Amino acid sequence: SYTLLDFSPRMLELSRQRLSRFSNTSFTEANFRSRDWSTNLSGRFTAILAMQSVHEIRHKRHVPGLYRGFAELLVPAGVLAVCDGKPRDPSVLSHVNLYMTREEQLAAFASAGFRDARV
Repeated sequence: SYTLLDFSPRMLELSRQRLSRFSNTSFTEANFRSRDWSTNLSGRFTAILAMQSVHEIRHKRHVPGLYRGFAELLVPAGVLAVCDGKPRDPSVLSHVNLYMTREEQLAAFASAGFRDARV
């Protein structure tokens, strides 16, 4: 089965249209910025892919908590893959607040309990 989560109703609708032929696909509207973002998800997951979404939490200081939420949703030995940007110019505060450096990512994974993290 495949569960798609997005904060945008329009993106979920586009996904529903594209994936309509797959019967075991579910769609959940939620926002990582909300403390209860995972409430409507059922069960545990063997893998979570966060694709260009972690920066939507709007400040990297919140990311370790998000990663803890991911860890709680994964089965033992589950896999988390995070694909997101990194700051291009460290002097631009907005990018520095949104995107994490390699070291910050590794620290966030470790604080969430991930032991074999790679960036």
